[in-house]
Amino acid sequence: MAKDILGEAGLHFGELKKLWILDPEVTQQTTDLKCKDFVDKIVGGLIKLVGQLAKEAENEKIHSGG
Repeated sequence: MAKDILGEAGLHFGELKKLWILDPEVTQQTTDLKCKDFVDKIVGGLIKLVGQLAKEAENEKIHSGG
């Protein structure tokens, strides 16, 4: 009952019994999205870098005759 009253007031208890203003589930979803965005940026950067390296390697082959 106390949790319901606190929930209606916009207060929630987290896993470690800490009081949160945001719903812990919403907080976790936000964290997951931030992690996904970070990973997407890293992977995208790596793909771009590998593409550039492949292009440079191909140019070296063409110019060195091999």
